[in-house]
Amino acid sequence: MLKALAPLSRLVLLTAVAAGPAFAADDFAPYVGLGGGVAHYGYDSEMCASDIGGSCELDQNDTGMKIFAGVRLNASQGLVEVAYYDFGSLSGNGVSPILGPVQIEEEQTAVALSMGATPVLADGLEGLLRFGLYSADIEARVDSAVGSGSLSDSSSGLMLGGGIVVHASDTAALRLEYEHFLDAGDSETDLGIATAAIVLSF
Repeated sequence: MLKALAPLSRLVLLTAVAAGPAFAADDFAPYVGLGGGVAHYGYDSEMCASDIGGSCELDQNDTGMKIFAGVRLNASQGLVEVAYYDFGSLSGNGVSPILGPVQIEEEQTAVALSMGATPVLADGLEGLLRFGLYSADIEARVDSAVGSGSLSDSSSGLMLGGGIVVHASDTAALRLEYEHFLDAGDSETDLGIATAAIVLSF
């Protein structure tokens, strides 16, 4: 039955199942966060040139952002988290022997459910290791002198993350993190995002 659900629906269901034990525990802390940074698309100029049969130059980096919420299990230094990501856009131009000059743009967003550990490194400083599942939406467009075309697609898979958490107080922290999304885009390329985020605990 789980396989019959859409990827996003599966993530919501898995979130409820995973978060259940956390809310039953005596020692937990819900939190929310907002971060921004640099997103990197794995689809590169060489892949683009092969696809259009000509030359291509892409800008694979753009400004990205994430919004997240979770439950921290204080006793075990663990967490369960749900996040929404906007990876900005990949853009570029090329020359195709069939289409002539072309402009290319791709945008991706994703939601992810992850679990993690926050080992203490020093007073007020923690490490952060996370792994989970994501569901991504892809919007791509090609414009040329002879016409335009667009494509909407989706993908899902494994995401990994790592970083540090600097605690300013019992309720506020700064999280510095890099996250990697496997097979998230065209030609089964990966996505990555490095962010600095403010985290507020309750």
